[in-house]
Amino acid sequence: MIFTIAIPTYNNASTIEETLKSCISQNFDDTFEILVVNNNSTDNTEKILSRYDEKIRIIKNNETVSMYQNHNICLQKAKGDYVIFCHSDDQLLPDALKKYHDILKKRNYPERYVLWGRSMFRDFYYSWKAGGYLLNQVASGINSLNAFQFGGLTPSGTCYSRLSLLSIGGFTIVNHKIAPSDLVSLWKFSINYFEFEMTDRIFFIRESASTASGQDFNLLNIKKALLNAIQCLFKELTIDQQAAILNHFQHSEFYSPRIFNILISLHLVDKKIIRRKTVKYLLKHPFAYRRKEVLKLLF
Repeated sequence: MIFTIAIPTYNNASTIEETLKSCISQNFDDTFEILVVNNNSTDNTEKILSRYDEKIRIIKNNETVSMYQNHNICLQKAKGDYVIFCHSDDQLLPDALKKYHDILKKRNYPERYVLWGRSMFRDFYYSWKAGGYLLNQVASGINSLNAFQFGGLTPSGTCYSRLSLLSIGGFTIVNHKIAPSDLVSLWKFSINYFEFEMTDRIFFIRESASTASGQDFNLLNIKKALLNAIQCLFKELTIDQQAAILNHFQHSEFYSPRIFNILISLHLVDKKIIRRKTVKYLLKHPFAYRRKEVLKLLF
């Protein structure tokens, strides 16, 4: 089986039915499965899922786990070679599987691959372009890290080669409530020889991010969250893998002041190198001195 559509869900009774309908109605000729992992929801999610139990496979967690733990459970329980996540407040377009398949077939069904497309909400293209990549271009090797300094990639609407992801432990599990596993997991995938492609196609409809509702996204909390995510990631990596990431960030032409401030606070990079990098950045972007996170790197 080529595809599993995985729906990790927790208390999304108001939206999950539309998600399910979009997955069931895929215009795709080959066999695929729809796997729903109910993260011990306390609303009417289970009742809604029961209406579709002949068309989907349902797993219910005995206790509520973190969001990315639930994503990893989806990877573990899926049967497809590739897992396409669709969060339970999003919808796949009717031809999503066909479009994924056409691209993967063209790439000869790669074993270590992450594939995604455009979005009307939180489109990743800014980060992809900022990292020096074009649409429909494959990023690989240490330079793939360039695009992953500027923001995380939502798993929803993204296709992952399942067994290769499981072989490295799946998504990084973080401790902070809003820690960006979607960001640091990309670092882990990069250092483990994955390839990445952002296509010009649109696979899914996403209008909002329910995971952001009710969260405290002030700057201090964001800093703590990012710090925790990097710490959790580095516990998973070997010393050589850590060194490769840090060396690349220090010496590549790409510049993310938020990431550098965190790495400096963790004493992971040479502040003199980052200071010189900051000066060069300011010469090219003179108005950036107004940003506090840039100024911090000069002193």
